[in-house]
Amino acid sequence: MTTKLNKFWCLEFGLPRHLFLFWAVAWIWASVAPHTQLRAQTTPIPEKAKEMYQRALKFLQEKDYESATEVLESTLNKYPQYGKAQLTLAELYLQAGQVEKARIAFEKIDEREPELSFRPVWHLAKLAHADQDFQSSKTYWSRLLNVATLPEEIIQEARKGKIDADFALEAKRRPVEFAPVSLGSLVNSKDDEYIPLYNADHSQLIFTRLVDGKQEDLMSVRFVMGLPLDSARALPPPLNSPSNEGGHTMSQDGRLIIFTACNRADGKGSCDLYSSKFTSAGWSKPENLGSPINTSHWESQPSLSFDGRTLYFTSKRPGGRGGSDIWMSRCMPTGVWSTPIPLDSNINTPGDEKFPFIHHDDQTLYFTSTGHPGMGKSDLFMARRNSSGSFLLAVNLGYPINSTGEENGLFVTREGQSALMSSERAGGYGRGDLYQFELPVHLRPFLASFVAGSVVDSISGRPIEAQVEIIRLSDQASVFKAQTLPSDGSFLTSLPRGERYALQVQKSGYLFHSQHFDLNMDTANKRYMVPLSPIRAGREVILQNVFFAPNESQLDTFSSAEILKLSDFLRQNMGIRLEIQGHTDDIGSDMANLELSSKRAKSVYDALVVQGVDPKRMSYKGYGESRPISENESQTGKSKNRRTSFVVLPD
Repeated sequence: MTTKLNKFWCLEFGLPRHLFLFWAVAWIWASVAPHTQLRAQTTPIPEKAKEMYQRALKFLQEKDYESATEVLESTLNKYPQYGKAQLTLAELYLQAGQVEKARIAFEKIDEREPELSFRPVWHLAKLAHADQDFQSSKTYWSRLLNVATLPEEIIQEARKGKIDADFALEAKRRPVEFAPVSLGSLVNSKDDEYIPLYNADHSQLIFTRLVDGKQEDLMSVRFVMGLPLDSARALPPPLNSPSNEGGHTMSQDGRLIIFTACNRADGKGSCDLYSSKFTSAGWSKPENLGSPINTSHWESQPSLSFDGRTLYFTSKRPGGRGGSDIWMSRCMPTGVWSTPIPLDSNINTPGDEKFPFIHHDDQTLYFTSTGHPGMGKSDLFMARRNSSGSFLLAVNLGYPINSTGEENGLFVTREGQSALMSSERAGGYGRGDLYQFELPVHLRPFLASFVAGSVVDSISGRPIEAQVEIIRLSDQASVFKAQTLPSDGSFLTSLPRGERYALQVQKSGYLFHSQHFDLNMDTANKRYMVPLSPIRAGREVILQNVFFAPNESQLDTFSSAEILKLSDFLRQNMGIRLEIQGHTDDIGSDMANLELSSKRAKSVYDALVVQGVDPKRMSYKGYGESRPISENESQTGKSKNRRTSFVVLPD
């Protein structure tokens, strides 16, 4: 079975794969070999054989693997019982990718000299697992655990291997649906593609490509109706450089990117996180996120929450549970990132956790792990938040989404029905291609939708550069805040469904705009046209997010964001005065309606005074049912007439 490699090897090790493999094998020989000789070989070995073996070891030191292999093969042709030579040759076969030869050699050693060394059994356990012979793998791991003297790292690996074998046996008996479809030649190439990420409305896909096996670049391709529109292109400087860039995350509108870059002059460690903003002039010069996000250790693979307030990333800094861990930092009101903290043991393990992706629902985290029970090597997992905000125990995505190789870089689309991942599969364009597949229902996140719109001048129709903010009414939290681009006045984000939101837009010299919406199936994925009106005396602005209980005049707590926005508007436009107005429908007596509307207008007036607005700049008045803006024959018409508003007074 094809084994997928960790696509960030050049960011982590800085070594070509064949040198890394040699380093791994050499490390085993150097650090483990003194502990592996459980007893002397029972079959006497002639001095000539030992001389030939030493000659082979000399070739190994010189990295002449071909000559070392030839000498060892010749030695074993003459002295087939020489277990130590057989073991070294088997490991050379394995390093060279001659898996079947290696397996036969390990089995011979295990049969002839079962107590010579634990290494043949160790290798056989891993080879059996890679071949999906999980029962044999479990047996080999169990045998290792019965060995009296083993290095501690091998004991831990054997325990994990046995757990993985048990998990894999059950997972293979209960497979999940998995039918990956390639994104095609406009996206994939002869090179490796990985870590895909759509923007909020899925009109742009950005991913990492390992060009010619040497350099990582950020690539972009436009999508229309779920299909690529043109060939992928490298993002322009200053994002890409002659060095490595990859492992990115974007804000929902695609105008902020945080990505990994290595060995830069302003770097704090081997790999750091950088940010860049998209403006009318293009991408800004990338800035190192600095402390406390970046350290002298390795930081990579960021993922932003839907509101841009929480950053998840991978780090090898001290303080985690071991290996690489997933860390979290929150953006404080000052705009500074808080000191990162590692996620708890439901996510992080003594193994390696990488490639975090927090879905737009802000409740579901996807990541890879070598530490949780899995199919082997690195598997994909998901975890959901509980009511307290912590993540529950991670769940393996199952077989065959996870294989005995390495899986990484999962992205789940906004609706949660499908996902993207990198995979090495027969018939692909290169070693690692991007594939899309339908995500099993039980692995899907909660629903999310994009919210998009354009802000224009209400008179000329021209686009306006304005500030757009979306408030979650349930807790008055700001979940999106951005400036629209002057070229088209557009804004875009993705939000969890099932919530009620306030949309507020303002610009100096214009009356501010507010409205509210429930994000559900009926309002999902809609675009809003927001006309802003220049400030003129006599124009009425309805405060759409000021709420009262029926027949009550006390402001509902959901109204606080609107009051703050109106006070900001008055501070930015010091030369204007307002009349706060209250209006009702025609239910009840004229006198009662007049009194209720006046009390409601005064509640808004008082709230603005508390916010520091000069009372001399405001007045309030109730108009009862005397100024309807709709008919009073339907509930819809009545609700429009029940309003609180303000009117700009003449100078």
